[in-house]
Amino acid sequence: MAAPQPRVALARDSCAPSAAAVKASASPTAAEAPANAAPVAPPTSCFPAMVSPRLTRSSCTPEMEEGRHLFDVNRYGLLKDLGVGKCVNSGTFDVGGYGWSIRFYPAGSEAVPAGQHHVSVYLELMTPNAEVRALFDLKLMDQSTGRWHSLFGDGGDRPMRHARFNTTFQTNTLPPHHPPRCWGVPSWKASSLETSVYIHNGGLTIRCDLSVIKPPQTPETKQLPRIEAPPPGPGMSKDFSKLLEDKDGKAVTVRVGGEAIRAHWAVLAARSPVLRKKLLDAATTSNETTAPSPFEITLDDDMEPAVFKSMLHFMYTDELPPDAQGHDDDETAELARRLFVAAEGCGIERLKRLCESLLYTNLSKRTLRATMEFAERHRCDRLRAACVQFHAARHPPGPVVCNYFSGIKRETSEGDSECSNCKRLKKAHQGAGHSSEAC
Repeated sequence: MAAPQPRVALARDSCAPSAAAVKASASPTAAEAPANAAPVAPPTSCFPAMVSPRLTRSSCTPEMEEGRHLFDVNRYGLLKDLGVGKCVNSGTFDVGGYGWSIRFYPAGSEAVPAGQHHVSVYLELMTPNAEVRALFDLKLMDQSTGRWHSLFGDGGDRPMRHARFNTTFQTNTLPPHHPPRCWGVPSWKASSLETSVYIHNGGLTIRCDLSVIKPPQTPETKQLPRIEAPPPGPGMSKDFSKLLEDKDGKAVTVRVGGEAIRAHWAVLAARSPVLRKKLLDAATTSNETTAPSPFEITLDDDMEPAVFKSMLHFMYTDELPPDAQGHDDDETAELARRLFVAAEGCGIERLKRLCESLLYTNLSKRTLRATMEFAERHRCDRLRAACVQFHAARHPPGPVVCNYFSGIKRETSEGDSECSNCKRLKKAHQGAGHSSEAC
């Protein structure tokens, strides 16, 4: 949002030498006319609402106070021979909390070669023991057009000058118009000033535009509103579960064990690389390479419809079906084994890991042997090791341990007198502080 335009303090005074004062060669005086200006309001900012993480913000906005002073110099013809280094001063005016004055030298502040008449104009900081940064410009009015021309340029408008005014020290070696107390125009040609467009009724007007730069203020750090991100929820899972139940939009028919099951092309292709290949092959056969019309694919006869539906539930929701969380260990383990085989055939690795974890969670005396046989057959090393650890924790070590796994395929190499299960049992018992005998 743009800052509102600052109000400009306008003050005016004049200098008109009397005839008696000219005869006495005394410097004329000016009336004092101070004026105050309202400070420039800093621009406001509009912050968008932020989300986590926590966000704070602070800002630094320099402020300026602007002012304008008009100094009327009347009877200029009586002042032009005042002498080099002699000046007339405007009244002191106030801008930004500091006192200022215009110093006008009708014959110049310093001597120049003969025949080169010039004037000098300066802005002077009147406040003692002060250091101020400011932008300023000194101008003369064209009495024929009413336009103002900067003394820093060739009569045209120019940017304001930046200067550092300083009255913190006193020195007798520098003239009073010298920086850093005063800044301005030391030499401006005025050979024909009396007959120029800047003179009207024997006088001229000097304008000073001044912007005092105040020290920047850094306000207290602000705590911006914080919008917490909602915790992960079942929203997407529920949405895809409804999509699975919805009969509309399903473009694929999957034949499983003689039963036709409808599903969405995109879900099957995204979740299973094996089904994706079947879908692309079917699309190519049907001359459909993009979003296909309804068509069929057929899975192996070993796949059961109920198992495929459970796997389909996982593909849509990334969760095991509710019937996999039953209270019967035998039924849960049997479903987990069948789902594992289906996931292995369709290349769904995450479902395989979930089924392996479910088998581990449901290990019991009744399910141990079947789970061990399954782990050996499908090379599930972690599940197989868990079965060995489960049995070792419940039975004393000895040759009878190996007989529990009799009939299970042993991975022994020629010349090896111990089966792989005995090796794991022996290692498990040694880790528990027991001794074990080989079978």
